[in-house]
Formats: sequence, C-alpha cells, structure tokens
Amino acid sequence: MLGRLEGEDCSVDDLRLVQHVVHLEIANVKTAMGWREEALEKLKKCLEIKDLTLDEESKELGVWHRDLAEAFVAILNFKEALPYALNTLDIHKSGLGLNLVEVAHVRRILGVIYNGMKEYEKALEQNQLSLKVLKNWGLIFSDLLRVEIDAANM
Repeated sequence: MLGRLEGEDCSVDDLRLVQHVVHLEIANVKTAMGWREEALEKLKKCLEIKDLTLDEESKELGVWHRDLAEAFVAILNFKEALPYALNTLDIHKSGLGLNLVEVAHVRRILGVIYNGMKEYEKALEQNQLSLKVLKNWGLIFSDLLRVEIDAANM
C-alpha cells in the first residue's frame, strides 16, 4: 500500500512521514507483545527515515539514536547499542556542546554499554565525565543517581 503512494501525487516527504508512522506503530505493537528484537528492526527503519529527513546535527536525530541505544541496552545487546550511543554523543557535542545534561545522560548510557562489554576503564571514564557535567550544573545527586552510577562502575 505504501508503495502505491509513490505513484500517486504524493511528495517524498509525505511518503516518508507515512512510512515512519507505520514503522513506529508496528514497533510499538511488537514491543507490547514482547517481541523486542523484531521491534528494534522497525525502530532502526524509523531511524533510517529520520536520517533522510532531519539535519545530521538535529537534536531530534540525537534523541532517536539515544532511544535506539537504550532499546538495545534493554535487551543486553551492548555491541549493537554502542554505535547509536556514540552517534548521539557526536550529535549532541556538535550541536549543544560538551557541558549539557543531555551529554551527561548519553555518557551514562555509554558507561552502561562499556560495562556490559567488560570495558571497565572506558565505563569508568564515561561515568566520571557524566558526573563532572552534572556537578558543573550544580545538580544535587539523589541516592538513586549515585547508586545507578556506582552500579555501572562495578
């Protein structure tokens, strides 16, 4: 059906928007059914469409990469999560700078990924950089945040 829209008087951007929405809804259904790996394939397709439609330094694109990295972390596929997290970091660093909470969040995810890959030095480095950014912003650490970062460092 989506293929037929290409032949109609429909712009490429409109077609991509429809494709994105359909893939996202299928991913949501598959996630709800517990089929996370299959849902991730649809989410990757959504990201491909976003890559075509958004500026490569767009904050929204960075959020999509981060969300996909987190989804792979949720199924303990750290190797697959790593490139998405690194892309997020690059997008946020170039568009927002190094000293923002969004960058600290990505560094925390990278700490979890590196920990899962048994690259403990890299995990520790990312968690320390995350803490540094949060301290620069004067954010008060809750016990939960401290426990989460300590757990990632183990």
